[in-house]
Amino acid sequence: MGVQVASPLPPDGPGTDGLTAAGDALGARLRQLSAALARHDAFVFGHEVPSSPPATADPGDDNLTAATALVLRALRCASDATGWRVMERLAGRHLLTTTELAGALGCPRLVAWEQVNDLVQAGLAVRALDGDGVSLTPAGRGLTALVKTLAADTAASAATGGGTR
Repeated sequence: MGVQVASPLPPDGPGTDGLTAAGDALGARLRQLSAALARHDAFVFGHEVPSSPPATADPGDDNLTAATALVLRALRCASDATGWRVMERLAGRHLLTTTELAGALGCPRLVAWEQVNDLVQAGLAVRALDGDGVSLTPAGRGLTALVKTLAADTAASAATGGGTR
């Protein structure tokens, strides 16, 4: 039984919410990383023939372990105080430059650039191919929506005294 969360942002498709959008997008990121690793493994660096990685009892275990690591990495990036501030500023916007982001954060452009790098590596943000633009991925938007919804529900529950057991 999964947690149902209503997203404050428009859904990315029929029947999706922030949690589903984040999961789908992180799944796509995991597929990209797996494909990149397979391409890397196909290269021969020197005269040795690459050995096959050790097989696990269940290949699904590897996938679940990798997915868990990717989700935890995304959560760490989003829960970092600066990472969250970047995500908040990007939420609901199509594109910001790192210069605009640095101004909004009150930090040097290099700090904003490095924080965006962390979010990109975690699959939460993407850089424009041309220029200096940055935006959230569906995973970043979904995770932002999830946190905002949980925060609003928590604040409402605290204000009314509801939700206690």
